[in-house]
This record gives sequence, structure tokens and C-alpha cells, in this order.
Amino acid sequence: MNDHVKRKGTQQSHHKFINLKFEYVQDEIVLDSINFNVEKGKLCLMGGENGSGKTTLLKFVCGLLYNSLKNESVRKFVSENPSQFLYFTDDTLYPDFSVNDYLFLNYKETNSKLGQKYRTFRDRLYEAIEQSKIQATPDSLINKLSSGNRIILRFINLLLNNYDVLILDEPSTHLDEEKTQSLIQLIKYYIESNNCYCILVTHDPRLLNHKFFKIIEDKLWLKNGSLVREGSFGADKENNHI
Repeated sequence: MNDHVKRKGTQQSHHKFINLKFEYVQDEIVLDSINFNVEKGKLCLMGGENGSGKTTLLKFVCGLLYNSLKNESVRKFVSENPSQFLYFTDDTLYPDFSVNDYLFLNYKETNSKLGQKYRTFRDRLYEAIEQSKIQATPDSLINKLSSGNRIILRFINLLLNNYDVLILDEPSTHLDEEKTQSLIQLIKYYIESNNCYCILVTHDPRLLNHKFFKIIEDKLWLKNGSLVREGSFGADKENNHI
């Protein structure tokens, strides 16, 4: 899946998803009448055990699943947000591309936040590599990078582009402690500076216990395809295996 999904439309500062339902086969419910809100400039954090429906929910709100665009709230969200950065753990990069070629493929010069400061894409690329602390050069081949550096490479796109929506499914998987901290800072910086929507799924305690994530008010807990709680994970997060 490409990181950059572009559509035309208008934009608002908040959105409510209403009555999200999905089943892969008849009578096998994966998402069961889910309602929740998202707001630009704020992170919506989602937890739940494996198989609870988290990844399915993310793909549903992006309009990527069969019949998802028949839901009015999903259709409106997709049409009003032209540019989406989608990260799913089952995605793959282009192994024969260089770092430079891959990022240039996704680059949108007119919307770049760094466009006023740097005169060329190459200049912006070097700055993004420095900020992300990725162990690579612009000429490095993707198939030579470690799994952790490949993940960070995906997020360098955030420093080069202006996305309306970030959809992040277990983004810290395969990252060591140093790269996890870099990822947290990158996500925090991007949400605050770009005033975008962000929905993040994780069960990684390194993220959940970080001060940036712990103060987030918009937290969702999924269980068997249902939203069973909204708000702070609180003292009983251990019982919920989050």
C-alpha cells in the first residue's frame, strides 16, 4: 500500500464516526456498532488484545474495506481529508529503491512544511534523515536496511509532507529503544505542527507509559469488535493487557 492516498475535498477540525459495522463472513461480526470522535491536533489512542478488531477498524475508517464507504460518516471523513498517511504492519516498501527514490515518490513539494527553508528536495531529505536518526544515507538501498530503519524511513515522509490524516497500526513494532523514542518525538512534533487527525493502535508499553501518551484523553478500548470503554486506561490497564 502506498503511504500517500490523495483525494479532493474540504476539511473540518473534528469528526464523529457513527455506527461502524463490519463482518468478513455472514454472522461473524468483526466491528459491532462502534461510535467515536477524532479531532485535529489531538491523538486518538486505541488499545485491545490481538483479534479485537483494531486493524480492521483502522482500515474501515479509511474506506479500504468492502462496503465501508456505504457508511455515511466514513464516506464524509474520506472525502473531506484529501491526503492520508497509512501505516500498517503488513505493508511493504519497494526493496530495490534507494532511500532518495522512495521518498521522492511520495513527496509533495507544494505542501512541504520545509519548503521555505530548504531550496531543494535533497536538502530537505538530509534534514529529515538527521531529525529521524535513521542509520542510512539518501543513496542507501531499502533492501539493505534493518527492519527498524525501514519503519523509520516510512515516517521520514511525515517530515517531508503535509498529511491530513495519520493512521498508525503498531508503529513501534521491531524498533529498539532509541528508535522508539525517535518515533514518539516525530509523531508528537508532526501532530502539533500540522494540526492533523491521528489514530494510533498500540499495545507497546514503551508508548503507553510515555508521558506524551499517558496524558491523552481520547483513548479507546476494543474487545471482540466492540468499543467497551472510552477514556483513561487508568489503574486497570494491567487487567486489560494493554
